[in-house]
Amino acid sequence: MISRPLQAHCFEQEVCGLFLTVFSDNKQLVIKEISLAHLSTKDINDARKEATFLKELSHPNIVSYEGCFERNNRLNILMEFCEGGDLAQRIKKQNGVLLDETQVLDWFVQVSLAVRYCHEKKILHRDIKTSNIFLHRYGRQVPVYKR
Repeated sequence: MISRPLQAHCFEQEVCGLFLTVFSDNKQLVIKEISLAHLSTKDINDARKEATFLKELSHPNIVSYEGCFERNNRLNILMEFCEGGDLAQRIKKQNGVLLDETQVLDWFVQVSLAVRYCHEKKILHRDIKTSNIFLHRYGRQVPVYKR
């Protein structure tokens, strides 16, 4: 479980959740916090199902699941931290300069492999976009995750 907060840094807040960076057992994780307070029963079940799906997935190009818990009417999903941010942020940082074609093709292959794996597991992503493609530093794997 979480030993102490590394920093309560919210790097994104959407209707679907709040993301916080935390530190657990000398490993940096992200918590996706989803408020259940104003959700319908169906949406609450969908949020819990998302955590269940993540738990069942094991692929180098999919963000790894580290656990989940509910507290104070919030579902908290602990996931691998991707220090490179997301692809939308990376594109924005380019300031109009084109990305290296080899790097783009590498990311495309990694995303395609992740999607194929999900489809083999009968899971449909439904929201593939640059802000849902997380990057590691130094061109390592590109985890894909449904927010």
